[in-house]
Amino acid sequence: MIQRREFGRFIAVCALGAPLGTKAQRAGKLPQVALVFNTGPVADMTGANPSDRFARAFIHGLRDVGLVEGRNMIIEHRSAEGQPERMPALMRELVALEVDVIVTEGYGAQDALRATETIPIVALVDNPDSIGLTGGLARPNRNITGFTAGAGPEIHGKRLQLLKEAAPNSKRVAVIDFKYIDS
Repeated sequence: MIQRREFGRFIAVCALGAPLGTKAQRAGKLPQVALVFNTGPVADMTGANPSDRFARAFIHGLRDVGLVEGRNMIIEHRSAEGQPERMPALMRELVALEVDVIVTEGYGAQDALRATETIPIVALVDNPDSIGLTGGLARPNRNITGFTAGAGPEIHGKRLQLLKEAAPNSKRVAVIDFKYIDS
């Protein structure tokens, strides 16, 4: 079972690890992370302990790796507030701000990809390949990474391929399926 804190730590590491290889930080500029959700008011995403569970997990994950909003990083909070037609404009606004990474969910990732080919995107989606977020699971070729629990059956072959590369002498593999339970 994945805990909320582990999830937040994973997304935080993805979000801040992604921009390291893409461009150098300008001297004196704090890293800017865009946190963009499809639903819920921005007020639910902000503060030391936001009421939105994913925002809370993300902010706690950042804190766990030593990053605190306002001290050594900036978070640009945005929400379409249940109006998906607002998402493209929000993404264009964040691209214009030159944020270092965009963290989003669901179909917001598609709007982020349409808005930029250079800013790294970290997305939480069910099946990234089915909504066109990758060039295919076998050879992803875009500026996106993230977390998915339900990528469909094609992900299992990719996972086995990676396992075989990492541990070529393995003879048996066991799979344990889990359901995310919010605690």
